[in-house]
Amino acid sequence: MRAAASPRPRSASCGCLARALLPVLLPWLSHAIDGPLTPQQSLDDLKTEPGLRVELVAAEPLVIDPVAVAWDEKGRLFVVEDRGYPIGPPKGQPPVGQVVLLEDTDGDGKYDKRTVFADGLTFPNGIMPWDGGVYVTCAPFLYYFKDTDGDG
Repeated sequence: MRAAASPRPRSASCGCLARALLPVLLPWLSHAIDGPLTPQQSLDDLKTEPGLRVELVAAEPLVIDPVAVAWDEKGRLFVVEDRGYPIGPPKGQPPVGQVVLLEDTDGDGKYDKRTVFADGLTFPNGIMPWDGGVYVTCAPFLYYFKDTDGDG
């Protein structure tokens, strides 16, 4: 028994698809080849609806390995830093995940003050401000941290 031949060789259809996608993929591929994007390159690549804009308010080194953010009622920004993901700390070392509190002390719209709010967390990945503190998820745990003395 013989299989019927395809009316069009497979390589021809793949070639057409590749040529069609090349203009779309080239900008993405150039970033992948060049390494990580700078904060400005990241902003330049974002597309928004007309009338909207995106502004950079914090970047490295003020934050490290951010995975989640949330604002509280005072306009402060809480950032979950999942340091050490995915392998964790070396054997015998404590976990290095953190929640940091960012504040804009000079009113220019950019965060300039960093305070470690909670540390020693194992793979923190979510945050929600509530009642003067924050809920933080570190699967399978849910923690609540509150600044009881006002020092951040």
